[in-house]
This record gives sequence, structure tokens and C-alpha cells, in this order.
Amino acid sequence: MSESLPTVAVLGTGALGAAMIDRLADSGFPLTIWNRTLETAQAVANGRETIVVAAEAADAAAGADI
Repeated sequence: MSESLPTVAVLGTGALGAAMIDRLADSGFPLTIWNRTLETAQAVANGRETIVVAAEAADAAAGADI
């Protein structure tokens, strides 16, 4: 994988968001995710190093390329 992959923000970790997060993480993209329920976002992140869980939606979007 290229080391210059863009950082992706995903807002919402429901069924669709979680599936996108899994695909993107498996492909090596650095992710920042947010969900209105912090515990749900943490569960989706599942301790993966390439995923950062943001406390606020604006925080997730602020540092993202996409």
C-alpha cells in the first residue's frame, strides 16, 4: 500500500458505515470515525491502529482529506 493514502472520515457507524469502515481499514486507509454513540464507534474501530475515534463529528471531518 502507498504511504500517501488520504485520510477518510466516516460519520455514522451503523450497518452501512461499519461496512465501509471495514473495507477502507482492510485496504490500509487511515480513518477517523464518529458516531453519536461513542461506544458504538469504539466497537467498530475494534482497536485497529489505522482508526481514530473522534468525540465530535466536526473533529472527524476537520483532519480528513475525504
